[in-house]
Amino acid sequence: MSLKRGKYSRAEEQFVIDEVNNLTIQEIADKLGRATNSVESLVRRKKLKVIVTKEDREDITRLIGILHKSPHWEKIIIALTKKEIKWFQKDWISMVGQFGEDVWYTEEKYIVDWLLLDIKKYRTLKLEKDALQEVERLEKELTEEYAIDMEVRDGMLIVSLEQQLALQKSAMTQHNAALKVIMDKMETMGKHLKANREERRDIKANEDTYWGYIQMLEDEKYRKRESRQAQLMKMAQNKAREKLYEYHEYMDGEIDIPLLTPEIALRKREEDKYERAETPSDNV
Repeated sequence: MSLKRGKYSRAEEQFVIDEVNNLTIQEIADKLGRATNSVESLVRRKKLKVIVTKEDREDITRLIGILHKSPHWEKIIIALTKKEIKWFQKDWISMVGQFGEDVWYTEEKYIVDWLLLDIKKYRTLKLEKDALQEVERLEKELTEEYAIDMEVRDGMLIVSLEQQLALQKSAMTQHNAALKVIMDKMETMGKHLKANREERRDIKANEDTYWGYIQMLEDEKYRKRESRQAQLMKMAQNKAREKLYEYHEYMDGEIDIPLLTPEIALRKREEDKYERAETPSDNV
């Protein structure tokens, strides 16, 4: 089946807007009968969603591979659930990317510990939320029970609800205290990490040229990008050189080679010999 081309209709655009966060780009393209790259272009143009490119996916895979090979990984998988590990990896990629992958071991350790505490923070917030919801439920039941005439109230139930309510309120107090400890630790680690980065920045200021060069070499993404750029420049240079080695007709009608070197002169001589050998002689 041939794919649709051309401008999107209003109905098609609205479908993309409505489903961009529910379906994959491929699924949307299949339903509309459009090419995948066409749908991606529309999503980018409308700024509906961040599209992850092939290069982005390669960087993500590479950074996850670095994390898995680090000495911290075994501790991480022991401490976290499968769902939390996914959160950890996403945050890890974002933080390391923010530092331009220029992370020393000490900084790496701070980042790992900070991310573990961040997950623990949300665990505590979840427990606090559950306790709060339970308090609200118990208070509602108590209110309903107290609204009944004293003669028919269930005294044992009221006592039980009051005890449960006291336990949940106590749990909320403990969660709040634990959350404060976690936040304080995260703030301290953040200060240590910032101090470490500033110290390295000062070193860089004193040895700017050397430091900058080493930093660029340590950045794999930078190396890949510069390597590709160098290859493209080399290809363009070779193509431009070939044009200069060919015969060119100038405005005055003269035909000559723009760039004449001993190597080109020898090459042209060999080419002329080959052409004369291939061309039949006029004198038969």
